[in-house]
Formats: sequence, structure tokens, C-alpha cells
Amino acid sequence: MLASARGDHKPRKGTRGAGSENGADVSIDQAKLDKARKVLGAATETEALDRALALVVSEADVDAALRKVAAKGNLKKLFR
Repeated sequence: MLASARGDHKPRKGTRGAGSENGADVSIDQAKLDKARKVLGAATETEALDRALALVVSEADVDAALRKVAAKGNLKKLFR
């Protein structure tokens, strides 16, 4: 696991878990990780991180596509 169930919510250094793909050490805000895990319905902290990263990458792809269309002038802004 990357983070323990400690009471404080300060970022802390992660540990290398068995089965880690790259063994990266990371500092993660436990409160944000707990919230992401709940929002995403993830069973583990690793699943929460993987799903959150997938969401960010997906959003970046959508944003890039929208910018491409907007550059051609084929996109109308409907909201402020």
C-alpha cells in the first residue's frame, strides 16, 4: 500500500509495494487519496491512483480534440 490509515492528512513518502511496476516513491496527500478512492469507488489505493490518472489522461485527450476543433472555428461557446 502507498499510504497507511493514519489519522493525520499530511503528505508522506510512499513505500515500494510488491508487484509495483516501477517502484516509484511518491508523496501523496492521504485526505485526497481517501476522497479519490471514495469518489471513484476504488477497492484499493492503487486502483484509485490508476483510475484517477486514467481520468486525467482522458480529459487531456478530450481537451486536445476540442482545441483542434476550436482552432478550425467549428466550435461555439455555449456557456461562460
